[in-house]
Parts: sequence; structure tokens; C-alpha cells
Amino acid sequence: MIPDGITLQNPLWAFALKVYPKLSEPLLALQSEGARVNQLLAALWCVKTGRAWPGPIPSKIEAWHNTEVLPMRQRRMALKPQLVEHPDLEKLYQAYKQVELNCERVELAMLHQWLGGFPSGQRVDLAETILLVLELNRVPKASQARGSLVIGYQNIIRGE
Repeated sequence: MIPDGITLQNPLWAFALKVYPKLSEPLLALQSEGARVNQLLAALWCVKTGRAWPGPIPSKIEAWHNTEVLPMRQRRMALKPQLVEHPDLEKLYQAYKQVELNCERVELAMLHQWLGGFPSGQRVDLAETILLVLELNRVPKASQARGSLVIGYQNIIRGE
């Protein structure tokens, strides 16, 4: 269920649109290890806005991810290998992709609403914040993609 008061057009969404294209490779590599891309984007936004990561994700956000985002992603990914033999399914694949993106946008709005309730303006460590989120996502500490994400985001910060 979508909570009252979420706004799809919010600072976290704008931030995600800006940084995701520059960090898609390490984010998707981490996703393949079990990480949640939206949580990582939210963690990067927390670093930018000076919010300490508050801990485990609320159950309503987890429920949205598990009942809306994941099933759509699974449908899309199951269709992808069939496109070679059935290229006429490309429109269906793109439709699934668009629905998945919109479900992720709702998830980001829910994350924004949750995180907006915590104080900002603090000094927050990038590497520690990413590590905390990855631990919550049960991603191994030895993941090479973690370092790539940290370095990639540091490069974005330097370029701003």
C-alpha cells in the first residue's frame, strides 16, 4: 500500500536521476550480489544531505519492494532472453521496464518520506554508509563493486 503524503517528484528522485547514469555499472553489479539499488541511491543522497543512515528499512517499504518491484523485474528479466527468438516482444519488454521504473519511483518516494524525518546537515561518512546499507542487504564485505561505487560517487562530488 502506498502511504499518504508521498510525493513522486522529490529531491531523492531528482538526485537518483542525476547520479544513476554515472553509477549504473557498480550499482547493477551490487544488485547482482543482492543489494537494493534504491537503498544505495538513498544512502548516497543521505551522504549528500548529511543524514546518518537510520537503520533497517521500514516494513511498508520492504513490502512494496517485494510485492511490486521484484515481481515486475522478474517478469521483465524472464522475457529478456526470449527477445532473440521473438523480437516482436520488445514492446512488452519495454512496457514491463517502464512499469518497473514507476514502481521503483514509488519506492524512492517512500524512502524519501522516511528519510526526511531524520536530521540533516551532519557530517556523514560515505564508505561507512554504503557498508551499512550493504550489510543490511546481506552483501558480502569483500564485494569489489562497493569500492567502485564509493570511488564513483567521490568523483561525482569532486565534479560538482
